[in-house]
Amino acid sequence: MEYTTTGYSYTTTELAEADIVKLNVHFGIPKTEDSTTRTYAEYGISETSGGVIEFYFIEYDPQMQVVLGDPIELIIHFNI
Repeated sequence: MEYTTTGYSYTTTELAEADIVKLNVHFGIPKTEDSTTRTYAEYGISETSGGVIEFYFIEYDPQMQVVLGDPIELIIHFNI
């Protein structure tokens, strides 16, 4: 199955995680060690029907743009 969204695409988990760190630092998350909210975003995985990973992604939120720049259109593939 697939769906189209906007967001940010990455070739490795390390790159996706690095941008998540940037978001967390920018938004001051977590606020305290006891905070329920631990991260601003998480990355997802787009994969073929054979289970081959195509790319990692973070779905767009307008507040992210100041940190990550302009999003792109993504076609996300997933298996149920």
